[in-house]
Amino acid sequence: MDESQSPPSKLHVAIIMDGNGRWAASRSLPRTMGHRAGMEAVRRAIKSSRELSISHLTLYSFSLENWSRPAAEINELMGLLRYYLRSEMAAMHKEGIRIKIIGERKKLPHDIVDLINHAEELTQDNKELTLTLALSYGGRQEITAAARGLAKAVERGQLQADAIDEHVMQSFLLTGGACLILTLSFARAAKSVSRISFFGSRLMRNLFSLMCYGQISQPMIWRRRLLNIKSVTVVMELLLVKLDFRSLDTPNFRLRVISALVMAPVALYAVSGGGFLFTVMVIGIALMGLREWLRLVDAHMLKPVADLTAVVVLATLLLGAWVSPLVGLVIGVLGTAAVYAFSTYRRQPFQRWIALGVPYMAVTGLALFYLRAQVNGDGLIYYLLAVVWGCDIGAYLSGRLIGGAKLAPVISPNKTWAGLFGGMALAAICGYAVATGFNAQRAAVGVGLALVMAAVSQLGDLFESYFKRRSGVKESSGLIPGHGGVLDRIDSLVFASMFFVIFQIALGAHMRWW
Repeated sequence: MDESQSPPSKLHVAIIMDGNGRWAASRSLPRTMGHRAGMEAVRRAIKSSRELSISHLTLYSFSLENWSRPAAEINELMGLLRYYLRSEMAAMHKEGIRIKIIGERKKLPHDIVDLINHAEELTQDNKELTLTLALSYGGRQEITAAARGLAKAVERGQLQADAIDEHVMQSFLLTGGACLILTLSFARAAKSVSRISFFGSRLMRNLFSLMCYGQISQPMIWRRRLLNIKSVTVVMELLLVKLDFRSLDTPNFRLRVISALVMAPVALYAVSGGGFLFTVMVIGIALMGLREWLRLVDAHMLKPVADLTAVVVLATLLLGAWVSPLVGLVIGVLGTAAVYAFSTYRRQPFQRWIALGVPYMAVTGLALFYLRAQVNGDGLIYYLLAVVWGCDIGAYLSGRLIGGAKLAPVISPNKTWAGLFGGMALAAICGYAVATGFNAQRAAVGVGLALVMAAVSQLGDLFESYFKRRSGVKESSGLIPGHGGVLDRIDSLVFASMFFVIFQIALGAHMRWW
């Protein structure tokens, strides 16, 4: 049988998604980054399965035993699952992929169960590929349940004990008569002991089973071209396919420009006027951003916890504006501790992330109040905005026009090194222009400072990208046409403003650059 011949139409490939943590550890990354990389491996496996005319693909994603992992890691995995079910379903339905889920759904979060039910209902008539996800699945539990079902059938007289064979047994298993021909496992356990995790008991239904072990981790998928199966011999051509993260869809460029042309003059006018208008703008943006933050942390957050967090941010910013930023900072620190303690008392999950929302929103506002109160404070904020906006625009255009190597593909697949350097270059130009326009004493310092601030602002962008991926969403909201939500627009400003204030306090006055 030559390579031009296609594999059997009923070929069923199963993949044990193992090795994400070891893949990340080998690159000195957190385990969660390995799980994120594994999502791209899933896409590659689905694409290869369709190209090879494989009819069924089963992914062993999360076993019952995985519930014993640390809570933070489980939350990360559930967030990725939410993101996958929300972002990939429309495309898979369009490609004719049918989704099936096996496992104990009652252990999964309710919103994920709703997403699963919707995915199965949406794709139930698709024929191109059946994709089965084993979630909260245990092979031992499945066999136990099947044996119990057989015993009850015999007890009720619906089945004779002598009639039980492997075909009858298959009918009592979760996938019924699935014809599983090839099972692939991509990782070795510690001390080179091969393992099939806790999914392996499903193999009892195989007519033919070939276990393939290799010391490669799951985020790197082996593509196998099946050449012969009639004689129970499977010949495979191995080709290592490395991850090449695909760009995510970006908002319409025209919408981005129109929204920016509307928002930028309003912000600049508020900065110029200062006083009440500037305070209202900063507090309004902070509270809208906090609302998005809390929604992303936990869609089912307790109302008293959300209300307390909002009150703390509001009090911090009001005192920072009316008394002094230092007083506001003290209140913010105490308020952060209070939010964490109250969240813990009310047994609200993700207490640390909730509490982090206070400094993330409030400290940025305090930084803006501090800068605006300085001599030529409006110029300092214009400089800050010019650097941040210049970096955002330069990074977006450079990334789209040049592309190239990814900056942090596991966190943000769209960002490139070309985008980073392009953003830094335009930030330096914009920073120098504003510094010169406001007659800065040493405008050249503004160029070097802008380069550093641009890099810091990109860290803020990456942090928000990580936070959104943790929460399983692409954008913090749809509030701003073409731009997403408030958090999507101020992520760079958060880090850059705090860095700028620290620079001004530590070195700005000494250097007398402004």
